[in-house]
Amino acid sequence: MPSFISWNCRGLRTRLDDLKSIISTYQPACVALQETFLKSTMTMQVRGYNCVRRDVDGDTSPAGGVCLFTSNLFPSNVVTLHTSLQAVAVRIHIHSLVTVCCVYLPPNDVVPQVDLNQLVSQLPAPFILLGDFNGHSPLWGHDDTNSRGRQVEQLISDHCLCLLNNDEKTYFYAPTRTFHSLDLAICTPSLLPLLNFEVDQDLHNSDHFPLLVSHVTGTGVRNCPPTYRFHRADWETFTRLAVITGIMVQDGTLNDAVFNVTEAIRNAADAAIPKTSNSPRKLCKPWWNASCQQAKKEQRRAWGIFRRYPTTDNLIAFKRAKALARRIRRQCQRESWIQYVSSITSSTTSQQLWRKVKAANGLYRDFNIPILETSTALYSSPLDVANLIGQTFASVSSSDSYSPAFQATKNRLERTPINFRCRQPLPYNCDFDMFELKRALSSAHNTSPGPDGISYVLLRHLSEDSLVSLLYLFNRIWREQVYPTQWQEAIVIPILKPGKDPKNPLSYRPIALTSCLCKTLERMVNARLVYQLEKNKCIPLFQSGFRKGRSTLDNIIQLESKIRNAFVRRNHLVSIFFDIEKAYDRTWRYGILRTLFNFGFRGNLPTFIKNFLNLRTFRASLYVDDLQISCEGSDMRMIERQLQTAVNNIVKWCDTDGHSISASKSCCVHFCRKRAIVLSRIDYGCVAYGSACNSTLQKLDPVHHMALRICSGSLDLRRKKLSLAFYFKILSVPSHPLQNVYMSTSMKRLYDARPSNIRPFMDRMKLHISELDLPNVRIQQRNLFLFQPWNTPRFLYINPFAPYSKSTVAPVVFQRVFAYHRSQYSRYSAIYTDGSKRADYVGCGVVIEDIMHGYRLDTSCSIFTAEAVAIYRALQLIDSTMPRKYCIYTDSMSVLEALENYHDRCHPVVCTILDITSRLYSKGFDIVFCWLPSHVGITGNEQADSAAKSATTHLPLAVPLSDMKRVILHHIFKIWQESWSQQLDNKLHSVKPVIGEWPVMPMRRTDVKLTRLRIGHTRFTHRHLLIGERAPECPSCHVSYTVHHILIDCPVFNNYRITFFNSSHLTLPDLVGEIPHQNLFAFIRRLGFLYLI
Repeated sequence: MPSFISWNCRGLRTRLDDLKSIISTYQPACVALQETFLKSTMTMQVRGYNCVRRDVDGDTSPAGGVCLFTSNLFPSNVVTLHTSLQAVAVRIHIHSLVTVCCVYLPPNDVVPQVDLNQLVSQLPAPFILLGDFNGHSPLWGHDDTNSRGRQVEQLISDHCLCLLNNDEKTYFYAPTRTFHSLDLAICTPSLLPLLNFEVDQDLHNSDHFPLLVSHVTGTGVRNCPPTYRFHRADWETFTRLAVITGIMVQDGTLNDAVFNVTEAIRNAADAAIPKTSNSPRKLCKPWWNASCQQAKKEQRRAWGIFRRYPTTDNLIAFKRAKALARRIRRQCQRESWIQYVSSITSSTTSQQLWRKVKAANGLYRDFNIPILETSTALYSSPLDVANLIGQTFASVSSSDSYSPAFQATKNRLERTPINFRCRQPLPYNCDFDMFELKRALSSAHNTSPGPDGISYVLLRHLSEDSLVSLLYLFNRIWREQVYPTQWQEAIVIPILKPGKDPKNPLSYRPIALTSCLCKTLERMVNARLVYQLEKNKCIPLFQSGFRKGRSTLDNIIQLESKIRNAFVRRNHLVSIFFDIEKAYDRTWRYGILRTLFNFGFRGNLPTFIKNFLNLRTFRASLYVDDLQISCEGSDMRMIERQLQTAVNNIVKWCDTDGHSISASKSCCVHFCRKRAIVLSRIDYGCVAYGSACNSTLQKLDPVHHMALRICSGSLDLRRKKLSLAFYFKILSVPSHPLQNVYMSTSMKRLYDARPSNIRPFMDRMKLHISELDLPNVRIQQRNLFLFQPWNTPRFLYINPFAPYSKSTVAPVVFQRVFAYHRSQYSRYSAIYTDGSKRADYVGCGVVIEDIMHGYRLDTSCSIFTAEAVAIYRALQLIDSTMPRKYCIYTDSMSVLEALENYHDRCHPVVCTILDITSRLYSKGFDIVFCWLPSHVGITGNEQADSAAKSATTHLPLAVPLSDMKRVILHHIFKIWQESWSQQLDNKLHSVKPVIGEWPVMPMRRTDVKLTRLRIGHTRFTHRHLLIGERAPECPSCHVSYTVHHILIDCPVFNNYRITFFNSSHLTLPDLVGEIPHQNLFAFIRRLGFLYLI
């Protein structure tokens, strides 16, 4: 395979597909291109390659230009050249460090010899010059010599360079059907015995042949590690082969058990899941098909005939084959593009949408192996680069990076060992349960695997028996307090920090890929750790990051409230934002263990963390690297003194715990009436910046409208919706610090006296609630840590009606099935529950022993909440009785599934049901839940339904947050509709008078045409605005063509209207309304307008 390729492509944009074919065929380390014809404003990317180029913008069109593509598989960096010539250079490591320079010398330009000499003198040796020199000389196989050729000869002689060319021709001149040598490869003498030269036999749709320069020992390209192709996996075979037996995990040492489990999973995956090739990935052309391949084959065949027999007929045949191949390629490209874009529909998820959009725009993340520099040496080989980066990461995390004062404190404190042994059993040290394992697997994202190659998707497809054995292995590790040695190894990926110098080893952030088996156990341990920390209130109240039910918006709202209060008092507020430097890398391990000990942790849990910390670098989740302090006052000198005292205390804490403040990332902001802050993200933080004045907010509206023009919605209403949703979220979180952020009586009087001052967030939301006529309800608080991770309640229900479908089975069949079911459960007392919801009424009903109980709920509650509350009330009613057997019947399958699939963010009533059910089980109750179909004549269900619909007793139940969000959305849509109903002059109002989602056409192309007809913007009626022509006019009516005129007004088409619509008096809603007329597209096709839309 050639290491270097040089090619005059005669326009890179038009030859990009040919360049990808060359790269896929030869897999070169470096490609030098001349005459790229690129403007400086154009972007050009080839996946897997870095690009460095020099463009020459002409007066009317770009001319010349050079470009170097270097493979990401080889360490490289750019060589800065100070020259007026069209040249670029890079240094790349192929067996050794080589400088590659791409040069293009235009034939009609006068190139001084001194410029060539200066160019060569700037190239670090050894180097190779590749390019189109446009010189003639017998030295490289030309029949004559021109002045440029003599210049190149002089250059080679003066600098003792070597010419790699042989007598092969590199250029085809079509007018005379002759071949010449214009492209050269020149190198320093040390490279001559290591390089071979040849010329490709295909022009690749240019007039220059690519030059192929190869290393005698090959390129030395590294093979890519193969990965599993999960989309082609045979999961049934994998599950059958991936058998983890009890013997594997019970016998031998823990290291042997982990090895056996890993091998069992990996062997099954190798047998059932295909892998990618370990060769470098070829560039993909999704539009390429058999017809393109055949056309290319015919073109090459015609070229071979012409090259052997350069006659006029053969030249014409070659050009004909070339034109046909180009036509076929363009047609396939267009068809492929249309098919790809048509796959984006309204049902496409946001993840799939952004993946397709990024792929269409050529946006992707690529890696690159850099050439690193230190003050003493240059590191270019992949092994040296890896070692240097590893040493840098190690030095950052080592004790030498601490200050001398902290090192002394560290050495003194670490002499006292921490003993986590305990005598009495603690609940969080019990064995793990299967529920914890499945929850850890379900919550894990599909991240890259560690050194063992096992990913989460493999673990999710293990059989139930294998999961039981895997859980036994985890419990062995937990009980024996031994950490497996296989899990100590990690693959560390260096990621370049944004805006940092790639040549500096300190500019990279380490990303460690560890075993997914290990991370699964870590998730299970972390769930117990977080539960204990939250339950014991070990985490400060004002810490918002990495906590359930909290977000960084909490801190923004607190700061905004302080700023508003400072403004109304006409004070200053100064805030300092700290960033702790290398917080994760320099976290003191002993300090973490000491903190856990002081929190009262003993036994297996802290010992596991201790073993984990002692064996490898740890990213501590107990610390956050962002900190903010602020101070308000009227005297800036007092503020400075207070902040300086606080900063001194923070620095003292850093010295005690081994941290340091990053001065470059920390900043101080002074808030007063002369300054304002507007966040850059529209949605994120809008609950805070939505309080800004209208003139400031209006600056964001054009940005929003430009991005979301095709979406319905208003930015101002969206701000209110998100702000209100966040307000009620705050009320739903117990002990949220913002719940106490209310104004005192004196502050209210001050705001009333100064109405121009905008109120803080919490008080501002109260005004919004009254303005939007929202019900002022009590929000039900969520207990995020109601259940212990090791003792989560189980829930099962029965469904005797599963084999029957309500749409195809008569009610009498369900009645008989229910009668048989009751005979089986005759010892269980039957309880029937149901919920009901109308426009202004929500209720639930419970029937126990033919006694009906009806309860009326807040109208903001949903039908789901009503069904769940009915079950909750039934459990409360039987809680006051003696323990016995009960069977609770409900017709809400969604509530039963929510109870069965409990998670931390589930409905609060569902959590309450699980809690009271567990308590009843512990008292001796035997409770069974059963689903039954509604309205099929089952007496108990009909009675519960009647009780739910006619309830009068009001149940003082708080409204769940999810229900309140629906109420907010309903009120926002109501206000939106009222505003839209007033826009009578808007041309779209007649087409869509009522806001709401309309059905989508099955084909995207049809849906696009229909949308353009609805908004009145088509290619035919608006093309003149893009090309600067006059608007098209109707020759019979002498008015400009519009969609309305074509479909409704123009009398020329009346006969067609009568034919297709049985009337000539139509309106736009009749044709393009919510349900478009079935003959609409046949009508516009008959007019010849269909393909002009």
